[in-house]
Amino acid sequence: MSGSVGTDPRIDWQVAPTGGIAILKLKSAGDASSWSLVRSVVSGTGTTQTVTLISGPSDSVPVFVDIGDGTKAPLDPTLSYQYAFTTSKGTATAGPIVPAAAIELEQDQLTEIMMRALTSGIRSLVLPAGFNNRPTVFHAMPMGSQPTLPMISLNDTLLQQGDIPIGQNNPNNRLTNTLIIGGQALRHYTIAVCTTTAQERGWYRDAVLAIFHSIFGTILAAIGENATHRFQVHSSQVTGDGMQPGFYYAEIMLELTGSFAVGVSTTYGVINEITVQDQQGELFVDIT
Repeated sequence: MSGSVGTDPRIDWQVAPTGGIAILKLKSAGDASSWSLVRSVVSGTGTTQTVTLISGPSDSVPVFVDIGDGTKAPLDPTLSYQYAFTTSKGTATAGPIVPAAAIELEQDQLTEIMMRALTSGIRSLVLPAGFNNRPTVFHAMPMGSQPTLPMISLNDTLLQQGDIPIGQNNPNNRLTNTLIIGGQALRHYTIAVCTTTAQERGWYRDAVLAIFHSIFGTILAAIGENATHRFQVHSSQVTGDGMQPGFYYAEIMLELTGSFAVGVSTTYGVINEITVQDQQGELFVDIT
């Protein structure tokens, strides 16, 4: 939600995508010593709970971010607010402004792709002679009970922001209601392979690497998620301290660098064009 009011003085205002915060851009040729900004709660035909946000030259700023100043909480999304900006040139009043928002998260699906590719790949393996039990695949290590071996777990252990193009943080959603901040991110996955024999450990370790390499070009590159990749493997065994007879494990550290875009969608009205025409001696405005 955004808008503007006045010429001199002028207020350009916008509600933050999170709700609870109002951004006010103040413009006036009037002397800074005469500036004042007052926030009120709109109640019926009047206002209540008046709070002075700016008063005098020491407080005068071109942009004021109201996070609920004068209270101990953000602006109440159930209330309507009014802002009065006064200078020696006059007064501009903006409102009613409702600082409400609804945040709907559309999750990134890369980890789900990795998990399902690993699960289906393990199901499709043609096991060699002597390998009687197919591994169970978990997302992260199971808690509370000891799983049957062999088993494989996948855990997304690190997401690190990479490069962001210049200007990506500048608001550019005024005509489309959509703001996309593009960039790249490094993702680190830890895959644990646990078995009862060293032979199974080596075979299933290689199987996991082969499964992931099979989707790097066919799936991940197609969706921009495989600019670079690399892996390393650490293998050992666990025994003793009540862990008899113990087990063998391989810990695969897989890193992928790919696109990581953040999208912000808004629902306030967007004006693309204002056309003023004189038709049959009458003046009318066409807003699209």
